Amino acid sequence: MNNSLTQDQPGKIYGPYDVSVSKSQSDEYCRIFGISPRRSLPPLIYVAFALTKLINELGIISKDFETIHGGQEVKWHKPVTPGEKITAKCKLKSNIERKKIRFASITVEYISGNDTIGKSTTVIIIKQG
Repeated sequence: MNNSLTQDQPGKIYGPYDVSVSKSQSDEYCRIFGISPRRSLPPLIYVAFALTKLINELGIISKDFETIHGGQEVKWHKPVTPGEKITAKCKLKSNIERKKIRFASITVEYISGNDTIGKSTTVIIIKQG
C-alpha cells in the first residue's frame, strides 16, 4: 500500500491545520492531569494536534507498513492562551528511501494572527512490509 510520502517531494506543503485549543479542552486537560487551570498550555499539545492531522493527510498508518515517530524538535516563542486561533503549516523538508525504509523530515510553523509563535521538526520513519 502506498502513502503520499512515496511520491511527495521536498518542499511539498501540507495543511494548514487548525490546532486551536478551546477553553473547555484546556480545562479538561488540567482536570485530567490534576493541575490548576492555566493561562497557557504546553506547546506539545499544539504539536500533537498538528502531527495527528498531518498523519491523517499523509495516510501513513496502515497494517501494510510500520510507521515510527523518529524524533521531535520544538522551539516556542510565546505562550498561547486557550481559545486563541492557532494554525499549523507543514512543509516536507527531506524525504529519502534506503533499503525499503523511508526517512522523512517535516517542519511545522505555528501561527497566531500574523505571527509565528513556534516551530517544530518531526522525523518519520516508514518500513515497507
